Amino acid sequence: MPYYLHKIKGRIRLRTPIIKNNPSLADAVADFLRHLGGVKSVSTNIVTGSVVINYNPAVIDAEEIIQALEREGYFNISQATSCEKVLQKHAEKLAEHAGKAIFGLVSEQVLSRTGLSLLSLII
Repeated sequence: MPYYLHKIKGRIRLRTPIIKNNPSLADAVADFLRHLGGVKSVSTNIVTGSVVINYNPAVIDAEEIIQALEREGYFNISQATSCEKVLQKHAEKLAEHAGKAIFGLVSEQVLSRTGLSLLSLII
């Protein structure tokens, strides 16, 4: 998942592939954000490509910050996934695995009982 976005009032976490393993670009993004009015703090992680932005919602809102990042080419919201989408994807996988596990257990019980029934008929 190259682009990711999670926002709550006063805080944005996003992932952008452009800063991944690129310290100079990560510094450029952080400097750019720090010069936006209302941004309190910025932290970047070049290993994950993550940027955490704490801001004052009375001065600037999340959409303005994201639009500014897009204008500079640092983020692409059209390719971003959200926390909700990630959770939904994991929930679907979990449901699929749980269904397979339950089917396996039921099948095992049915087959073991069938085997015992056949054995009792033979004896």
